[in-house]
Amino acid sequence: MSTIVAYVPVLHRGYIDFFNRHRDSSAIYLLDRSLCIEEQASLAKDIRSLEAAEVALALSALGYPLKTITIVNSAELLSSIGDSIIMPDEDISKIIATKYLVDPVVYDSTFLRWDKTRIKAEQAVIEHFTLSQDDFSSHMMALCYKQAELSADWWRQVGACIIKGGEVILQGNNQHVPSPSQPYFDGDPRSESKKGSDIHLSTAFHAELSLIATAAKVGIALSRSHLYVTTFPCPWCAKAIAYSGISRVYFAEGYSVLDAESILIANDIEIFRVVK
Repeated sequence: MSTIVAYVPVLHRGYIDFFNRHRDSSAIYLLDRSLCIEEQASLAKDIRSLEAAEVALALSALGYPLKTITIVNSAELLSSIGDSIIMPDEDISKIIATKYLVDPVVYDSTFLRWDKTRIKAEQAVIEHFTLSQDDFSSHMMALCYKQAELSADWWRQVGACIIKGGEVILQGNNQHVPSPSQPYFDGDPRSESKKGSDIHLSTAFHAELSLIATAAKVGIALSRSHLYVTTFPCPWCAKAIAYSGISRVYFAEGYSVLDAESILIANDIEIFRVVK
């Protein structure tokens, strides 16, 4: 028989499906919020989180006998588990398992919440379709790469342009602010982060956001315009693009992080990769 060991901060459809998939488990060990916060301090910021006792009562109402549910508020309780262990596939599960569990763990990879691993994961973009490098797309992307070469950002040089009615209406690149040479004055705060992480901690002004801001400043309507950019937009830029009126995004390289791709698709923005 198997045993469920899980941190359940909220009870929604994903967690209910998780428990239903493993309904034949002999026991459920609910990790107490305080114990998990000790191991991962960022969990204290989750204002939604329930106490384990509240989750236990909810599970009992769903047909899980209370006598099979144990609230784990002390790590010592975990050492007594002898069955095959099932845990949600997320960072707090792996922290607890590595530190306290002796027996092998089977991780259920269902999506339950934005844990640290998922937030920083890079996902290959699923395009609506892939373009051959036709003359126009080839020319536009070459223009973007020329713009990228003008960027003083030593982390990543990104160029972009916005097309409307077949004409280039805006073009530019990522730059640091308030001065393009800001990293040379004060250093770059990104130097303390790994590639793909903490993307919001930066003095850089991304190319896409810069163009959208410029359009707002000079009064250019972006409705039904197309964006070409060398690297797939980050989550911040994707949100700005999604609500700016831009209807298509063409990119050459890079990955979708967090909800960047899904927010574009949810707003009916077509995504195309320009093949080199």
